[in-house]
Amino acid sequence: MTKLHPLRVLLCATLVLPACVADDATPTSDDPAGEGTATATDGLTATAARAYAPACIARPVHYLSVPPLTEGWVDLTNNCGKTMHVKVVLSLGGDTDCMTMKAGATKQVTWWLPTDYDYTITC
Repeated sequence: MTKLHPLRVLLCATLVLPACVADDATPTSDDPAGEGTATATDGLTATAARAYAPACIARPVHYLSVPPLTEGWVDLTNNCGKTMHVKVVLSLGGDTDCMTMKAGATKQVTWWLPTDYDYTITC
């Protein structure tokens, strides 16, 4: 298990940030695709210890600028061969709920700047 810095623990107790994923969040033989959640210590909740979605969840990000507005979107595609549960995290809030994606399914998540795409996690 990874011992997290106290500042990371404080931030992760209330926020889901990339820094909240433990440094040892690498696939194991029990989890070859890396689809489980990271192991963390120091009282992190399960929500704060989520892992990035695996690479089999394709997630190209796009932008369309029509002044004065700029729209962004991410096209999620589940290429994992099984049902996956993912959540899109946006920079200024408005994150999606946990979405269930069957194998081969696609979903699109849109936003308007200054909000922007941060990352996709498992949930």
